[in-house]
Amino acid sequence: MRTPALPDEPVAIDPCPIPPGTAMLFISNEVTLFDSTFGKVDPIQSCATQTGKNNWYNGNTPASTTGSTASAGSWAREMCAAPCICDAAGACYIPMPPNPDSPNDPAITFYPHCPNPTTCFIAVILSSGGQLTPVAGGTPFTSDDQFDENFDPRPVTDPQYLRAKSVGCAGCPVVTL
Repeated sequence: MRTPALPDEPVAIDPCPIPPGTAMLFISNEVTLFDSTFGKVDPIQSCATQTGKNNWYNGNTPASTTGSTASAGSWAREMCAAPCICDAAGACYIPMPPNPDSPNDPAITFYPHCPNPTTCFIAVILSSGGQLTPVAGGTPFTSDDQFDENFDPRPVTDPQYLRAKSVGCAGCPVVTL
């Protein structure tokens, strides 16, 4: 329900109910997701905010991404001035290409998953060279680490996958108003 506002006052928007068995990702207005190797599904629910939208995706997906087409989409960063991904704890990461000649690496896909009905998350799949570098320092996430010793993809429940809460193009942290 929307609260009527006086001129020049923002409109209050009631929070959206969280659909059960879904993983949420806040997507800033400047972010574009597209269909790629892992597909692109529509959110079950989407709620607009001042700076973007909260999207809830079906988390009933396999932990193994091999052959899966159930992703929320891959991130097109060509027009993204200052890309940033943050997790639920507030830690933020910047995509860093392996070299300046490949500015769109690493290729990033957002994959919803619920290992059980009350634990849901968006795993960040890195499908090309590069890394997600933590803004506050620390160990980066890399595509190489998302594969096991036999070069098979690890399940998205593995700690080598960042669990994203928000994504944006206006620097870190992602503003989720």
